[in-house]
Formats: sequence, structure tokens, C-alpha cells
Amino acid sequence: MGWESSRGRARESDRRDSGERRKSMRNKAKGTETESVRPVRVLVVNLLLVVTLLALFGVGVLVVVQVGFFETDHEGTARGMLVLLISLLVVVGMLLLKIAQMGRERVAELTLRNKQLELEREQSEQLAVADERARIAREMHDIVAHSLTVIIAMSDGAAAAIDKNPDLAKTALETMSETGRNALSETRRLVGVLRTPSEVPTDLSANPEPSRASSLEEVRFTPTPDLGEISGLINQFRAAGLPISYEISGGEVPADGPLQLTIYRIVQESLTNILRHAPSSTAVEVRLKVSCDGIEISVYNATSLAGINPGGGKGLVGMRERASVYDGHVTAGPTPGGWRVSATLHWEAQCENKAETWVIPS
Repeated sequence: MGWESSRGRARESDRRDSGERRKSMRNKAKGTETESVRPVRVLVVNLLLVVTLLALFGVGVLVVVQVGFFETDHEGTARGMLVLLISLLVVVGMLLLKIAQMGRERVAELTLRNKQLELEREQSEQLAVADERARIAREMHDIVAHSLTVIIAMSDGAAAAIDKNPDLAKTALETMSETGRNALSETRRLVGVLRTPSEVPTDLSANPEPSRASSLEEVRFTPTPDLGEISGLINQFRAAGLPISYEISGGEVPADGPLQLTIYRIVQESLTNILRHAPSSTAVEVRLKVSCDGIEISVYNATSLAGINPGGGKGLVGMRERASVYDGHVTAGPTPGGWRVSATLHWEAQCENKAETWVIPS
């Protein structure tokens, strides 16, 4: 079974810190974008310019009227108009200089903001890539570890039964073949996620080979495991020799693909650890208890602790990382008579549960 490790706790802490940094950067970027739109200053300057021009125009009109009606000295009229024109040019020039200065300041400010946003975007993308790599690594670990464990157990059983019970050995070999094909399909699906569009085969559209085209399409659109496939997973481990009882009670789990995949992987990893580290377990119990806002997962195996081979703890770390996405936690440790892995996941409450229990017969 999986064992506690300080490295696992450190990895969980790093994951939480990474999530907090991404959230902080998103909020900061949003605030920066909001601050970068400041039309008030430009509006005030424009209004000031318009009001000044109107005021000068009004003064000019009054001067002209006064000079025209009350002044008979043409030289005085010319002086008045010259003073008015010079005043108008001075005021307009000052306003234009102020607008130009504000424009330069605005350009410099927007340039700085743009550089900050670009830097934050690059950092956010780097964090997203790191998280995606970690997610794919968890998926690959679960797929490969589970498949190889089942194949090794079935091959050992087939080797032991091939002389005394050929039919049983044949069944074991068929299970090995099916497990290997499923693992290959899921691995190809994950690798396909990593491909860029330029790396996707384009020759499938031009009269592709029927068998190859259908194979690639099957891999490309292979759905991820969900809650409904746990019963098939249980039967696979039963065929590998684990005496498993399975029960799910409570309401319905939300139709959320990643959530159901998380539940599936936690059960899968727990059973894989049992088959790898405690294959002689006399009983294995898988219990799923669904409530209106979460699920409790319990995987117990009855075995002597002396017969458990300690593992590296990577599987337990992966389960905890998956559970933390849904505000959950995973614990694992010895109990009277065996070992238990317990997990709790949470979601938004939907309290119209039906008190039902499903038991998958052994």
C-alpha cells in the first residue's frame, strides 16, 4: 500500500502555492486592465478646451461689438483685436501643450501596463503548462501502474495454472491482452493531448487505410473512465485474484467528467496498491457513500501488516492531488485487521438525494 511521505506533503504545498499565485495574477491582471481605461482625464481636458474657446469667442464678440458701436478710433480697434488674438493664441497654445504632455504620459503609462500584462500572461501560461504536465503525469502513472500490476498478477497466475488448469490460464492470458490494449489506448489518448495541430496526421482525409483510420478515430475519441465503469474495474481485479465486495449508497454523483474520473482513479489506485503490495488479502471492501454535497470513498483490505510490502508513496500523493481539486483529502494507514484508504470529495450541494444502495455481487 501507499505510505506517508514528506515529499508528498511538500508537493501538495507547492500545488496550493501555485494555485494561489495563479489566482493572484489573474486578479492583478484584471485590475490592471480596469485601471488602464481612464477616459475621465481626456474628457476633462476636452471640456476645458471647449469652454475656454467659447469664453474667448464670447469675449471677442463683446469687444468687437463694443468697438464697433462705441469706438471711432480705428487704431484702438486694431490694438484691441490684436490683444484678443494674441490672448487666444497663448491660451490655445498652452492647452495644446498640456494635451500633448498628457498624451505622452498616457502612452508611457500604457506601454508600461502592456509590458506588465505580457509578463503576467507569460507567467500564467508557464504555470498552466506545469499544472497540465503534472496532471498528465498522474494519469500516466495511474494507467501504467494499474495495467502492469494486473498483467504481472495474471501472468503469474497463468504460469501457475497452465499445466493443471489450461482453461484458467487461457482466461488469464485473455485478461492480460485486454488490459494491455486498454492501457495502450489510454496512453495514446494522453499523448494525443500533447500533440500540436501540426503533429496530427493529415493523411487520414485522403483515402486513409480503413483499419488505421478506424483505429486512430477510436483512440482519438476514447472517453475517459467514469463512475459507471467502476463495476468493470472491480471485475477486472476480481479476475486478478482479489476477493472484492463493492457497494455504493446515497444519491447521485454530479455528471461531471473530471469529478467522476477522480473517483474512478482513486478506487483504481487503491486496488492497484492492494494487488501490488498485499496480494494475499483475504477480503477487500470498496464503499462509496454519496451525500448531497460530496462523496466518501473507503477501500479496505483485510491482511496482516507484516505481509505488506511498503511502496514509494507516489500513488498516495497523486490521489491527494486529485482530491484537493474538489476540496477533499485522502488518508491511508493501518486499521485493526488490515489497511484502509479513505477519501472525501466535495461539490456544490444538490440535496435531492435518493436513499438507495447498489451492491455489485461478488
